Amino acid sequence: MKDLKDDAWVKLRGNITERLSDDRYTSAMSPAPGREIDHKRWNGVTVTPQDKVEIQGKVDKEWNDFEIDVKQVIKLNK
Repeated sequence: MKDLKDDAWVKLRGNITERLSDDRYTSAMSPAPGREIDHKRWNGVTVTPQDKVEIQGKVDKEWNDFEIDVKQVIKLNK
């Protein structure tokens, strides 16, 4: 994932394991387990740690660090 260029579009699948604050979550998705997800990106979706989700967004690189700028959260069918 670190080899991807800035602004590359990505899709990650996994589980959101814990809500840390209003817009910060932890997940079991690699490579960056901590995420900020704005309220508007949820589009009314509610998930539990047992629900599998797909996070779509862009790579945001800054020097030697990167994160995913989440654009959409999709709850996947079991």
